[in-house]
Amino acid sequence: MARRDPTSIPSFDLAGPGAGPSRGLAEALDAASARRLHRVALRITRDSVAADDVVQSAFEKALRHRASFRGDARPSTWLHRIVVNEALMWHRGESRRRAQLARSVAARSEDEGVAPSPLDGLLARERRAEVQRALEKLRPEDADLLAHWAVEDDGYRSWAHARGMHPSAVKTRAFRARRALRAALDEDAAG
Repeated sequence: MARRDPTSIPSFDLAGPGAGPSRGLAEALDAASARRLHRVALRITRDSVAADDVVQSAFEKALRHRASFRGDARPSTWLHRIVVNEALMWHRGESRRRAQLARSVAARSEDEGVAPSPLDGLLARERRAEVQRALEKLRPEDADLLAHWAVEDDGYRSWAHARGMHPSAVKTRAFRARRALRAALDEDAAG
């Protein structure tokens, strides 16, 4: 995909006919603001090309909906919020795309009886190592619960029964453990 310059903004009337408070939108779309908004998107997406796309999409959305801007906040604040929302939507979509790709590669390998490529094997080993490091950061009982849940077919019930706990309490503990694991994985990815 071709990179777009986030500072190139159309030279037509951004306020539109009778737009009222959205007249400040033209000033909010200057080059310095575009660079600042690009940095905001980059912090969320962690991908420069995706951040460019997010800012471009946010500008387009702002232009499409400029008549709905009431003027309760500064136009730059309104644009900032649009960029953050667009970046978060991109991030959620990217997570879904990665999961779908992993499922399709696994399904293709199983269906075709094809051995995974060396790259797939390497990526799987790296991911297992990342998860193992993140599990080591958790409390031992949480790591044990998550490991049991991933391996056993009956899920939380057998773990709850072995420890004399109610299954719903174990489900809550597992939710918190998965959240802590996700945070540990994100921390490793960022650091």
